[in-house]
Amino acid sequence: MSAAAGDAEDSSLQEVQTLRDSLSNDSVVAELRNELLSLHNRIDRLALLEQFRSEGEQLQASLEDIKTNWSAHYSAWRVSRDEQDSKLMSIEKRLNSLESDSTALAKRQTQLEQELHQVRMQQAGLLASMSVLEKHAASCPQYQQQQLLQQVVEQPEPDDAVIDSLKSRLARVESFMQQQQSGGMTSTRHRHHRRRHQSPPSSPNSSPSPNEHSSSISDTNNDTRLVENGTDCYKYECNRDCNRRRASSTSSGWSEESLHGLDYSSD
Repeated sequence: MSAAAGDAEDSSLQEVQTLRDSLSNDSVVAELRNELLSLHNRIDRLALLEQFRSEGEQLQASLEDIKTNWSAHYSAWRVSRDEQDSKLMSIEKRLNSLESDSTALAKRQTQLEQELHQVRMQQAGLLASMSVLEKHAASCPQYQQQQLLQQVVEQPEPDDAVIDSLKSRLARVESFMQQQQSGGMTSTRHRHHRRRHQSPPSSPNSSPSPNEHSSSISDTNNDTRLVENGTDCYKYECNRDCNRRRASSTSSGWSEESLHGLDYSSD
């Protein structure tokens, strides 16, 4: 056992001696230094690589966050873009519809203008024809008669009070004429009666003066004009009735003077 230990110790001493010998050689020292520098460089590169790796992991995490945020923004932008595209399409459709409506309205306006022009031409022709017809109709008796009838129809109708007044006066005239026809007062008695009220009494043999005679004629004319001109009944219907009654009374023997006894002022 001691021999083996001695051999091992001897070999170790030899290695140490060999190492010392090699360290004493400059070339070996230089080689070892180069290896040492190489090791230091490798250690530095490993440290840099570790640093780069950690920074790369951080960048990767940041990139993932950026991707996530960008994806969310992109999705929102895409939705907004789709909505804008749909709105734009709707606006374009509406614009196309408005353009078509505008075209249709323009065509309709042109058509209406043409129809209006035709109507105006027809109206001008009708006006010319009407003027010619009016010129021919002016000389036609039937047209003149129609114009007179239209004027009569367009006259305002009398009030009920006026009609009642006319009826009462006509009734008095009829009653007076009936009294005259049944043997009542004569025209001579009426004339003398009016003269007694209008002139002073005179002698039986005296003749009426010219003034009295003219006054009597004037009164007769006034009373007759009341019946003829319709002073009491101021409508053409009454004038026509009064004139007809006057003509019938004259033809039956009654003169204009026979109406002097009527009192037209009571109404």
